[in-house]
Amino acid sequence: IAFRIRWSRRVPDINTYYPWIPAFAGMTDRNLAIHLNWNAIATDVATGIPAYPHTYILLYCQHPNPAEVGIMTTTSSKLLTADDLLALPRGYGRRYELIRGVLVEKPGSGDPHAMVLVWFTNTLANYVASDGYGDLRVGEPGYLLDLDPDTVRCPDLAWIAPGRIPPGTRGYPNLAPDLAVEVKSPGNSNPEMAAKARMWLSYGSQQVWVADPEGATVTIYRLNAEPQTLGEDDELSGGGLLPGFTTPVWRLFRPLR
Repeated sequence: IAFRIRWSRRVPDINTYYPWIPAFAGMTDRNLAIHLNWNAIATDVATGIPAYPHTYILLYCQHPNPAEVGIMTTTSSKLLTADDLLALPRGYGRRYELIRGVLVEKPGSGDPHAMVLVWFTNTLANYVASDGYGDLRVGEPGYLLDLDPDTVRCPDLAWIAPGRIPPGTRGYPNLAPDLAVEVKSPGNSNPEMAAKARMWLSYGSQQVWVADPEGATVTIYRLNAEPQTLGEDDELSGGGLLPGFTTPVWRLFRPLR
């Protein structure tokens, strides 16, 4: 697949700021022609590797229907804001994120992703309902992580500690959830999911749980700690973040076993 990348100001070191570009043939101030592996681009878009300041990137894809692959489908030179994103029409399975002002359309998830997400949601919802501790957000809730240009990212499921979201908040809270849950889809690679987890931690999340339906595992990511992968025979605990929360891992994948 051929892509063309344009920027408004010259990037001093493209390998530093765009590590997903494996090779390039010449660079000018105006444009750059590159032939890339699709997985490399998809990973970068999903994980939101920071762009160089004051740099705007457009990706032009020769795929017959770019929306199908969830790449940046806008061709406008105008950077969008979180308010612009909130005002976009929904429906027909359309889901969006905003990465440094650039609109990213995400493909809808199917099974087993959606099925596993239901069980994570039910388990955490029961915890919040019984203990009244914290706030749970479902349906890929958006969080405003960066301003000017704006970045809004959406985990599959989010838990926020008590008191962090002011009453009456509308739109995207300007914070990262304390716990972000991401469920791996068949099209996601392990490095992509790990990078997405690190992205949440870099913005202030305390834990990220990455669920893998195929392997029936949950990998826990914490800042400054090695990832911990739990299997079906293990117990998933909230530790100090979610006091009293615990569940056997197999219960989260029950419909698949």
